[in-house]
Amino acid sequence: MKLLASTLLLAVPSLALAGDPKAGAPVPPKADKPAAPAMQMPKPSAELAELAGSLAGTWKCTGKASMDGTTMVDAKAVMSTRLDLDKWWMQTNFTATMGRETYKFTGFTGYNDAEKKFYRYMVDNTGGAEWNTAVSIDHGMAGKWGMSWDGESRMNMAMAGKNVVKSRHTESFSKDGLAMSGEMSMDGGKTWVKAYEALCTKK
Repeated sequence: MKLLASTLLLAVPSLALAGDPKAGAPVPPKADKPAAPAMQMPKPSAELAELAGSLAGTWKCTGKASMDGTTMVDAKAVMSTRLDLDKWWMQTNFTATMGRETYKFTGFTGYNDAEKKFYRYMVDNTGGAEWNTAVSIDHGMAGKWGMSWDGESRMNMAMAGKNVVKSRHTESFSKDGLAMSGEMSMDGGKTWVKAYEALCTKK
């Protein structure tokens, strides 16, 4: 009898709750959230691959250059270029002899798909650094293209009281080789002086 009474006491509250109109409906179990789409990893740009297709290899360059922005001297250089870092960047190593001086730099060129721009960063053997951007490759005629770069350099020494100068470069590629020239401005782009000009051919 005691067991039966205990069972009834436990059952009565449950029955009362089931018949209570104020009691809420049973809450169904939550459905599983749909799985988030897998993140698509970016791929190296076709624009950089196109540029590297023309420039990859070792080049021999001859021309003129200026260390002070006033005097141009004969210059010779060797430049090697290759894709690096899983083809995301193009690495360039450059060594030039200008009179009695030797100038070297290592640069990396990449393409930012979000901004639709080429970026180039360079560090040299004088403690200086330079960075430039280019909007696109100007293809011009078949078998020939050109690029225009704009940026600034930070030198490890002062010229005319300044160590930060504006820089711009032009490059054109054709069956004759790679023609390059550069200028620098110490007054924020008001006046420009020639820094170098060279023609490079593959070794």
